[in-house]
Amino acid sequence: MIKLLKNSLKQDGYATLVNINKFFYEQPNKIVNLKLKAISKNRHYMYSFAKKIEKEYDENLQQNKSFSLTKKRFIAPHQYLMAKDFIGNYEK
Repeated sequence: MIKLLKNSLKQDGYATLVNINKFFYEQPNKIVNLKLKAISKNRHYMYSFAKKIEKEYDENLQQNKSFSLTKKRFIAPHQYLMAKDFIGNYEK
């Protein structure tokens, strides 16, 4: 993304990135790839995970914010809404 922004924009692209860190902008080879955990495709597991997301979001909603923050995860509003939608479709 940094290379694309550098080549496409006339101004510094790092100003458009979220949580910018000028060190990584100047030395992109120092960025370490994230290891993402794959979620099971088992519908029952997905249902129980969606229930967990819904419960944690409701219990940990930050005051005057649209997101929820737990010790394990950041839950964005769109993640919460998708969990509620999945639960509704699963229970039909």
